[in-house]
Amino acid sequence: MTATPTRSAPIRSTPVRSVAICVCSYERPASLSRCLASLERLATPALADEAVRIVVVDNSPSRSAAETVAIHAAASRFRVTGVHEPAKGLSRARNAAIAAVRAGGEDAFAFIDDDEVATPGWLAALLATLERTGEPAAVGPVHPIFEERPPEWALRGGFFADVDPDGALHAREGRTNNVIIRRAALDEAGIGFDPVYDELGGEDTALFRALAAKGWRIAVAPDAIVHEWVPARRVALAWLARRWYRTGGLEARTHALPYGSPAGRATALARGLARIGAGGALAAGTALAGGWRDPSRLVHRLFTIARGGGLVASVVGRESREYATPRIEATPTRQEDATG
Repeated sequence: MTATPTRSAPIRSTPVRSVAICVCSYERPASLSRCLASLERLATPALADEAVRIVVVDNSPSRSAAETVAIHAAASRFRVTGVHEPAKGLSRARNAAIAAVRAGGEDAFAFIDDDEVATPGWLAALLATLERTGEPAAVGPVHPIFEERPPEWALRGGFFADVDPDGALHAREGRTNNVIIRRAALDEAGIGFDPVYDELGGEDTALFRALAAKGWRIAVAPDAIVHEWVPARRVALAWLARRWYRTGGLEARTHALPYGSPAGRATALARGLARIGAGGALAAGTALAGGWRDPSRLVHRLFTIARGGGLVASVVGRESREYATPRIEATPTRQEDATG
């Protein structure tokens, strides 16, 4: 994301006087309640409470979030808006949130996931980064909270965190699990979330790559920390492999060459085979060099192989539709209750 910005100066210099915090939710009322509770603890010295609005998009046909939103709205220090988007899909839900922000007229909007909790300084750090850098958007780090003690390889490898390198001024990729965006800048860009990613996931990566082509750079806000709840079922090689396989298909879709075209398929095949070969060779070399003593090193090689597999599979249109049948939240554990 190093292209020369093409945004107008007024957008860059306009102060943010109001903000909407957007949370998209599907059949996870307990997680949503925990997320909303964390927002009540926000410290917002630069904004009065009435300048902050919480927008919850309920993406389930059953309106699973309705009761949670109503209870929270009755006691919240902020204004709370519930939006029902019955057509299931990540892009549809996020576009519904943006539409609500446009209707409300807030200067900026932030996204946080319904399985995350914000630290008290989260929003203030995002806003300060926008003001300091003048960039159209800023992202913060996401650190995991594991439901159960994970194996050492998962902790050592950092596979469940979204964190930019120390000292980075701009993010490698934009992401919607911890981001703030100037509404006027997005309006000017004329780009939204593409519904083609509703079931695939990666709608945020696709959006920010399209915005990068328009000159956007995404600032890093290292102090804008959120924590993501990680269920025990995710802490498994199979889950990681599926996630990384999906990123290969996403890479094929967001490449400069048209997805599914002869040139696009040839490029995806070549890149995928190269990754599989390189990943396999690196895994063998790591094992021979004693990598088995630190399994996280071998798991990193799995990332390269799985992503290559996703690229190769994209050649015949076989993509991982991770969100076609999203998992419905189970009954909260005692530990979940304690964190709420």
